[in-house]
This record gives sequence, structure tokens and C-alpha cells, in this order.
Amino acid sequence: MEPRPSRLGVGLSYQGPLRDFVREHLEDFDFLEVVPDIFWTEHPEREGARRFEENREAVRFLDWVAQARALGPAEPPLEGEAWYEAHPRLTPWCRIVPFRREPLGVLRELSAGRLPPEAPEGEYTLVLESVAPGRVAQHSMDALRGRLLRASTGERSVSHLCAGLDCLPALVRELAGRGFLQVTPGG
Repeated sequence: MEPRPSRLGVGLSYQGPLRDFVREHLEDFDFLEVVPDIFWTEHPEREGARRFEENREAVRFLDWVAQARALGPAEPPLEGEAWYEAHPRLTPWCRIVPFRREPLGVLRELSAGRLPPEAPEGEYTLVLESVAPGRVAQHSMDALRGRLLRASTGERSVSHLCAGLDCLPALVRELAGRGFLQVTPGG
């Protein structure tokens, strides 16, 4: 189904206990807001890749809903002054790795069994994103986006990070919209 153009409508912010309601009343609302991290369970006692476990039943339900509705990740709900005071942090399903050369080219050469050719060094970041059990997507980031991701620990506000890195708040919003950062109200 093609995504509908933006319009005023009735929406529902999905939470697990609403599953039966959504199933029974799918036609009674215009959109379903989905926050991706509700489909993962964190196990702090575990280390590495097994620390976060996908809730497969919830994902199957979301797949079923997607057959009838255009779905997408929730946009950061904060606006105005609240946005600038919000605290971004890297999402739990992403890891960042600094590189001196463009990382996807290096990985492509290594996968082919070749040493990467000599290239000028720079500042790059590889973002590893867990997209499904056993599947990892790789994203190459430029220097500024990589610095912003590394600095987003949840301890500093958007305005503080942007002032320190000399970047615009729109960059934080872009990375949050792409699912790499979670942005929570400051306090």
C-alpha cells in the first residue's frame, strides 16, 4: 500500500497491550505511530549481540498491520524549546566504529579477499544497525555525523551538542529520523 500524504486524522500511538484493540478496530483510525524500540527487549545481564532480543511476535503483528496501513517510525515529538533541551543518545540497536578511510569501500574489498588500495585518510564512522536477528546493516557517515553520533550519550542537550560540534539541530533531527538516535525530554 502506498503511504498516504500528510493530513489531519485520528492516530494511535501503539503499545503492546493495544494489540487486540488495533486488530479489532483497524479501520477506526487513520495512522498508527510506531516507536521501533518497543519491539526489542533489553537483557542487561547479557553481553554483546544477545543483550537485545527482538520480540518476534510483536514484529509479526506489525507485519500484519502493515498490510492494511502505511507505517513508519515515530517522529521525535518534541518541538520548539523542548527540542533544544532534549537529550539524544545512540539507539540500542546501533553500534559505531571509527574508520580512517571510507568504511564501506574497505569492507567491500576485504569481503572480496583483497587488501584495500591505498587511499587518503580521513575521519569516517561506520554505523552497524541490527535490522533483524542475525542481520546487520552498514551505514557510512561523514566526520560531522560520526562525531555527533559518538557525542550523543544522553547526557547533553541538543543545543549543547550542536554548540560544541558547530552543527545545526536539523542534523540531530535527521539522525533521529533515520532511527540512529533516540531523543528524550531533558530534565
